[in-house]
Amino acid sequence: MLKDLQRSVQLLEESGSGNQLAETYVECACIFNSLGDREMTKKYAQLAWSSFTTEARKGFPRNLNGFVDTNDYSVDLSVLLETAWLEFRHIINPERLVARLLTSICRQLKTESAAFLLIREGKYHPFLLQNIEREKELPQYQRMLAIAVHVEESREIFTVQDKQLALRQQTLDLKMNPRFILCIPFFNGEKVGAVLYLESYYKADALTASECKLLMSFSRRLSEHLFLTLDYESFQEIGGKVESGEQASSRISESGSYCPSIDEKILLIQAQIKKIAKTRVPILITGETGVGKELFCEEIYEQSSCKGAFVKVNCGAIPESLIESELFGYERGSFTGAVQQKKGYFEMAEGGTIFLDEIGELTLQTQVKLLRVLQEHELLRVGGTKAVKVEFRLIAATNKDLKEEVEKGTFRKDLYYRLNVMQISIPPLRERKADIANMARFFVDKFSRELGRIPCQISSKTLVSLLEYDWPGNVRELENTMQRAVLLSEGDYITLPQFSPREKNAAVRPETLIPLAEMERNYISKVLSACNGKIAGAGGAAEILGLKRSTLISKMEKLGIKNINYYNL
Repeated sequence: MLKDLQRSVQLLEESGSGNQLAETYVECACIFNSLGDREMTKKYAQLAWSSFTTEARKGFPRNLNGFVDTNDYSVDLSVLLETAWLEFRHIINPERLVARLLTSICRQLKTESAAFLLIREGKYHPFLLQNIEREKELPQYQRMLAIAVHVEESREIFTVQDKQLALRQQTLDLKMNPRFILCIPFFNGEKVGAVLYLESYYKADALTASECKLLMSFSRRLSEHLFLTLDYESFQEIGGKVESGEQASSRISESGSYCPSIDEKILLIQAQIKKIAKTRVPILITGETGVGKELFCEEIYEQSSCKGAFVKVNCGAIPESLIESELFGYERGSFTGAVQQKKGYFEMAEGGTIFLDEIGELTLQTQVKLLRVLQEHELLRVGGTKAVKVEFRLIAATNKDLKEEVEKGTFRKDLYYRLNVMQISIPPLRERKADIANMARFFVDKFSRELGRIPCQISSKTLVSLLEYDWPGNVRELENTMQRAVLLSEGDYITLPQFSPREKNAAVRPETLIPLAEMERNYISKVLSACNGKIAGAGGAAEILGLKRSTLISKMEKLGIKNINYYNL
């Protein structure tokens, strides 16, 4: 097909048919782009752009915009923004105004993906999206939210451009960061009330400082008319949809001890906590190491009616020989060294809450006794003969899959069902990257205060690096990283020493994908080489590949495997 198109280009160049020639250039550029040949893509994209009229350029494919080089770009931007302002100030329909704003900026900056987000009471509502899915779990959406949070806080334009990314990225992967990101704030009074987010996997040139100033000036100029048109108060209903989640997180925000979340999953969990906190049902909190299970346990305790003692027990840190006496207590003389009676953790939690962390580490023998305590709310101290009544609220946590442990026989099924009345699963940080900007800022401020320093800033490139990393250690790893960065930073911005997310993630990424035909050609050639060119007969390539001799020869001809000394026996 490519050869046919190139032949058509040759004929059209000779005949002088301008429009058809430009469209053929576009087809060639698209094919070379799909093959990963950036040099040929740029060549044909530039030829197509030069061949199109000014009017026809409006329909130029967005995914090729990044390959087109225009010499009057900065002039075009200032003229566009001035022209756009003269047009936009007369538009009073909110949908039309936002649509024109998004498409105009996208076209001039040569970006294929964009979103306009309204901000209301800490919530981000997508008003209009272009080439960005509304699935909030997707990495692309999470990245957009995290950068929007950063822009709302900094009140400045955010831009980053990575010229090297495309060299490593042979196929489009929305899990990877795009080559170009831009986020523009729009101001509703003194606060950031909306952001325009743009990204591109193809754009090759970065914005200059003067172009960023032009965009910020345009934003401030348009903001008043934009929010008058949007009638911002009409979006109160949208913010009220997650009121329960907002209220549940209010204590976290006000206390300064925890970082508020904007992730929908966490807000839903906080709403659930508000409903179940007043009850006494057992709660099982699951999640990977470092996700903050203990913090959610503390949140349940703060909102619960069990205002007695709050006892925390790490089951994995207590030696097996001591676990029973620590949990249930012991009587005087029950063993050597037991010179007096001692209450266990359950008695210490009388009228309050006991938190058993790493409950999956308990032995089967201890699990039997724990089950009785949960069922009867009474226990026997080690060496004791009289049952002791206890009233408590149990919250357990584990980073193991207890259902899988039950199948293995390492965890009792009856105890599992007794614990699993209400389960709360905390998602790992890599699935809620929208929170990373908030958390990073929170930890930087926290550790700066502890050191008596003015809080450092987080640069655009640093934030993008944080978003690209998968955080196997979750929130705990992010906290430690920010603490180290604050300790070692000397200027106004934090640095991330010995931390290179892109290289770390690269180790676990799959190898570069290649076409099936190329993979088949390589493998057949490898087998033929191992057989010293022998195709048929015992030990031949056909036998190893499980093919007939004629089929293998046909495949070799089709895949272009020739000019090698293979022989048929």
